Amino acid sequence: MENNISLIITMHNQKDLLDVCIKWLDEVKGINKVILIDNGSEDGTSDMLPSFGYDYIIFDEGKQGYGIVWNAAIDNFQLDDVIVFMDIRYVTGRNALLKLAETVQKGQNIGIAGPVSNGLRGCQYISVDSLDNMLEIETKNERLEKSCQYPVTVGIDAGIWAISSRWIKENGKFNDRLIEAQNVLIDYELNMIQKGYHAVVCSDAIVFDLYLGMGNNGVKEINNENDRIILKKNWNMNYFNRVPNSFLTELINEDKDAEFSVLEVGCDLGATLLDIQGKYPNSKPRGMEINSSAVKIAKYLLDVREGNIEEENVPFQERFDYIVFGDVLEHLHNPQRTINYCKQKLLKEHGRIIASIPNIMHISVMQQLIRGRFEYKDMGLLDRTHIHFFTFYEILMMFQKEGFLMEEVETTMVQLTEEQERLKIKLMEISQNVEMHMYDTYQYVVKARI
Repeated sequence: MENNISLIITMHNQKDLLDVCIKWLDEVKGINKVILIDNGSEDGTSDMLPSFGYDYIIFDEGKQGYGIVWNAAIDNFQLDDVIVFMDIRYVTGRNALLKLAETVQKGQNIGIAGPVSNGLRGCQYISVDSLDNMLEIETKNERLEKSCQYPVTVGIDAGIWAISSRWIKENGKFNDRLIEAQNVLIDYELNMIQKGYHAVVCSDAIVFDLYLGMGNNGVKEINNENDRIILKKNWNMNYFNRVPNSFLTELINEDKDAEFSVLEVGCDLGATLLDIQGKYPNSKPRGMEINSSAVKIAKYLLDVREGNIEEENVPFQERFDYIVFGDVLEHLHNPQRTINYCKQKLLKEHGRIIASIPNIMHISVMQQLIRGRFEYKDMGLLDRTHIHFFTFYEILMMFQKEGFLMEEVETTMVQLTEEQERLKIKLMEISQNVEMHMYDTYQYVVKARI
């Protein structure tokens, strides 16, 4: 394939990566044009850009939102058939951009495509620990003539992604009121889905995250309160869950070719269901969601219908092998009754419920309580829309009371501060019938069988 790719590389105070990233471009196939964009750096990055011989844009008035940054490249340059937007923290396999270009040019309602990497999440994650390892995996895939899979997903990570220039002409430019790259892409993808196109993962396009390779978590995101307000107003949604909940899907232990049915209650845009469908092609995923705005988007990807589990108006006339609750039970007025309803009316014999449930006993909440605080937020353990709160024992009792057998209980953790670690030890000294995991666990992920 001839060189038909415009590569747009954005950066902000990442001078340490410039030489590595730019020199590596000589190894990458398919690139016709490179455009470097410095987004308000203060570390001397902008002074280096002219020396590389590529087109460049410098926002010397300070950091701009990525809607403005990406639109600047579209407005100021004649771009090729395929455009790849990439943060400078990534380097790509020699053929990765060609693979992405081939993917978005295949048609078949593909709007955008993303690679796999050690620095990406969900179905875009692959274990890569070095540049050499990336090339080894790429060479192995090519030697085995491994065919590329194109799992459909709700959205692609904004770190690196490809789109056809034709698509931008048809769909328009990016929302220049949004700040964070990921939020700009979310807004664009939702518009795209409603027009019948979707995002896919190109599993043989492999890239490496230099920051993670150096043991660095990278650049912190800009505060997204501005974006939250805009997105909520535009789409009438508070959550935009585009990454599947792997903690839930990993509790489905079936043969790859197994036939089984899944109902996800509160499926949002359907990311977790799409992940299940990708892993188990013969599965029958169904979704119900109380937010009609989310349903209007998700229905283009899956069989998702509007419904309220507490009103027992499930819009499917069938029973299921699995019912999935991803951070839903805590939003219900009577989760106990809902569990009973699932057992009596929705689950097949020996059917299972898989659920992730926030732990109100987490040390971060206890830390607030001993200071006389219980501050609700838009998201997290104290999400202001939470109605019911659970501890480990409350979760066990809820399922056991309805006659379920607890098959698995997993935990998710977050990094604790030194103060929280000290507090946890003190609380353990005065606690009764308590184990350390009850303060450590952010969420419990459970699988219960009839």
